[in-house]
Amino acid sequence: MEYIKKQILHERKIGDRQLLINNDGSIELTPSSGKVKITGDLEVTGASSGATDPFVYYVSLQGNDDNDGLAAGPDKTKYKISS
Repeated sequence: MEYIKKQILHERKIGDRQLLINNDGSIELTPSSGKVKITGDLEVTGASSGATDPFVYYVSLQGNDDNDGLAAGPDKTKYKISS
């Protein structure tokens, strides 16, 4: 017999389905406002969705030339194009 695990987390509403943790470990976020707000640092590991191109380098004023420049954000962007 296979068990299905769905965990519903919301302390104020009974039957709330805005956050679901499925039996395969995936998490579904479906807020009624349509927006997800994250306050604090966010770290993402694994493959990301979206187009990638090894010939595109991201550069920003918050970047660092020691970064690889292969993604947006201050932890990934370069500071200078010439680096």
